[in-house]
Amino acid sequence: MPTKWEMGKVTFHNPLVIQFNTKNDYAYDETNWKMILYEHYKKKGKALSQAIRKEGYDGIVTVAHNLYTKEIIDISMF
Repeated sequence: MPTKWEMGKVTFHNPLVIQFNTKNDYAYDETNWKMILYEHYKKKGKALSQAIRKEGYDGIVTVAHNLYTKEIIDISMF
């Protein structure tokens, strides 16, 4: 696993579920979830996680067009 990744179990009580990419299921481009959240919050990285957490979310779950999970991010520590 990459050095910044962790493996384990977590239970989210109020995750933000967002489509991974509005145009396709594989690209990090202007239509992916990170850019959509950046456009909404005008923040990146830790500041973005903190803003999402402040709204009551404890995680981010991205899904593909077929609703399969793509990424899961635990923001509960913010």
